[in-house]
Amino acid sequence: MKTHEQRVKEIVARHFGVAPGDVGYTSHFVDDFGADEASLRLLLETLQRELCFDILESDTQNLLTPKQVAEFIQEYCGQ
Repeated sequence: MKTHEQRVKEIVARHFGVAPGDVGYTSHFVDDFGADEASLRLLLETLQRELCFDILESDTQNLLTPKQVAEFIQEYCGQ
């Protein structure tokens, strides 16, 4: 079974059109992949849909790396 981190990195890689190996745990969606506001919104919507969790609008500003997203999911799921 894949970890949250692995799944997040795969989705991020697919979203930005890069190899999963090019997505580091601390890769920054804006600084490293050039994401703009619309791209970030779409990425977070995809992550929510595929990983079955919800993000409040107030939490989105803190989710800018795969690590932050994986930690958020672990906290959200209580794991």
